[in-house]
Amino acid sequence: MRKILRIAGLLLLIPSAANAVECRSLEGRWGNMRVSAVRQIEVIGNRIAVTGTFNGKPSAPKTLGCVPGDNGVICEARFGSLIVLVISIGTRMFESVVDVSIAREQVSLTYQCDGDIRM
Repeated sequence: MRKILRIAGLLLLIPSAANAVECRSLEGRWGNMRVSAVRQIEVIGNRIAVTGTFNGKPSAPKTLGCVPGDNGVICEARFGSLIVLVISIGTRMFESVVDVSIAREQVSLTYQCDGDIRM
């Protein structure tokens, strides 16, 4: 029993690979309309889990595959005809949604985050 408790105590000292930040939109557009969003981003391995709100309504949770960038991450996922792209640089995050069926960007948002998004 002591051995199990010792191992559990040591595991608490190892930093977690996951980190989480909250990002609030500074500017956003959906076509010609202004929009706002709040995103909670959790880094899990080489993916991010994205939850939050869009114009005050809960957004469907998304998981995007990522690669590390110079000072952040570059993440992308496809959902039907939509491609979601998230790029972070320091505490800034950019989100873009493109509908490939009509070859047009649908949503574009710029965020300020309460921390860096890093892998």
